Amino acid sequence: MIYDLLAQIENGVGNKMHHMALFAALTIPDIGGAVDSENGEANGEKYTAWFDSYVAPKYNAWGKQYLTGRDCYLYRCVMLHQGRSHAPKGSYSKTVFLKAKQVNIAYCGAFTVDDGNTLCVDVPRFCHNIVYSAYDWLEKVEDTARFKKNSAKFLELFTLSFEE
Repeated sequence: MIYDLLAQIENGVGNKMHHMALFAALTIPDIGGAVDSENGEANGEKYTAWFDSYVAPKYNAWGKQYLTGRDCYLYRCVMLHQGRSHAPKGSYSKTVFLKAKQVNIAYCGAFTVDDGNTLCVDVPRFCHNIVYSAYDWLEKVEDTARFKKNSAKFLELFTLSFEE
């Protein structure tokens, strides 16, 4: 169930498994967008809409939107398919993913440097923001017929035992 995946992302952050947590967190808007749709399938538009609805407000600070669904979707694509962090078609010329918050910098989980050309993203905060946003989303949709229909297809992991 999706709750297991969310818990594993949190455990990954807690155990400093930043790559695993980040890669898994990047899939949550795909899952949310698919589950929210009539046909239960993911695409970039659904990803972007889900992220912008549930996560992007957490990245709006000091009158600036630091991270959008479009940019996050581009990160998802380059990270999961190419193992890269730079999204050439994104809003920033460079993106840096941080394992931990930098000392003495108060921010919303992301900040820019180089006159706004480089985005710095706090990976633990990003993962937490995705997970907490997913919990907020689940609270709204968990009892709907669409959620029940589409989430019934969610990946299940099994344990086989050949012991007698």
